[in-house]
Amino acid sequence: MLEKEENKKNKKKNKTKSAFFSIIVPCYNGGKFIEKCMLSILAQTYKNFEVLIIDDGSIDSSNEILKKFTSIDKRFKIIKHKKNQGLSSARNSGLIEASGQYIAFLDIDDWWPNDKLEIYNAHFEKGYDFLYSNFTKIKSNNKKKLIKVKKSVKFNTLIFSNQIPVSTGAYNQNKIGFMQFSYKSPSEDWLFWLDLIKKSKKSLGIQKNLMFYNVSNLSMSANKINMAKKAWSIFREFHKFGVIKSIYIFLIYCLIGIKRTYL
Repeated sequence: MLEKEENKKNKKKNKTKSAFFSIIVPCYNGGKFIEKCMLSILAQTYKNFEVLIIDDGSIDSSNEILKKFTSIDKRFKIIKHKKNQGLSSARNSGLIEASGQYIAFLDIDDWWPNDKLEIYNAHFEKGYDFLYSNFTKIKSNNKKKLIKVKKSVKFNTLIFSNQIPVSTGAYNQNKIGFMQFSYKSPSEDWLFWLDLIKKSKKSLGIQKNLMFYNVSNLSMSANKINMAKKAWSIFREFHKFGVIKSIYIFLIYCLIGIKRTYL
């Protein structure tokens, strides 16, 4: 099985992809959110896409609900994991199977406005290789907050805080190359963007609200203490920063978090 996956990876590395979107959606017990997420994809004004939904060992009604969408639209495909393997593994399964030039991610409890892909496609055609956008955070009490991103981001600024929710990110893999998430990552999306931004030649933070971010108990970022531990692990274990530098960056990380939450 591992040898088969490795062969697929090697075939993809130098293969030119067709100019359409591969949307990768990991799903683990997401039955409560699936319809809203999938309908937001179906409603896209830009129609040239495929949807790779990775059912990561769900034990609820997720698979039955997902089959409804694959039965009505051939662009929707289910990749089934027999056991839960986690977000990194699920997204990697999608990346291996993706046929499109443009890779976009959407978590099962998030959704897009209907012009998301059309706007992203227009910017990719202008030569950008990595895109992300403003987004709206929606809390469990239905309180909404628009988050504006920076128009540009570099490694040396992204290291202080993950400013790019995974459901806003998309990239041109013909320019960036084949990428995968780290299976043992403490914060897989942050590390993925850090690796990607080093390869990007022309990125853009689109100043439009193009994602709705559902901050629920299922959201990986809901637990701030857990996220702080992950951040510290990234600084010390993955980037091998010294103690003094790690403390300095961690303090900035905390200040950014406080500003986002309370200001």
